[in-house]
Amino acid sequence: MWSRRRRTLIGFLVAPAVPGFVFMILGAFFGNSGEAVGVFILGAMIAYPTTLILGVPAFVALRFFKLDGLGVYLLAGAAMGSMVYVFLGPNDLLAELSRSMFFPALAVGSGIVAAGTFWTIVRPDIQ
Repeated sequence: MWSRRRRTLIGFLVAPAVPGFVFMILGAFFGNSGEAVGVFILGAMIAYPTTLILGVPAFVALRFFKLDGLGVYLLAGAAMGSMVYVFLGPNDLLAELSRSMFFPALAVGSGIVAAGTFWTIVRPDIQ
């Protein structure tokens, strides 16, 4: 069995790439494979800095307060996804939200998928 430290490192390396990988597979299946690779690269350019800025401190805080359930991690992932949308989204956020909920849902869903993947790899509920 791998040590907790190793699982945590693997989780931080793998989990941010999973939403982009899913979008790349869907893009290749339903559209242009060249664009699909671009979507993966763009996703990685957003996900890895977000993981460093928001994910690592969130993980430390959750560990400190002994919050290790899957639901807590999924909620934290949804919150991080929504923060990414707010910071990187359009300047006129309210006008954009009134037109479409696709991109906010995409950001929140990506955060949930990454957090769920991280929790599955790290399994903080297992001592």
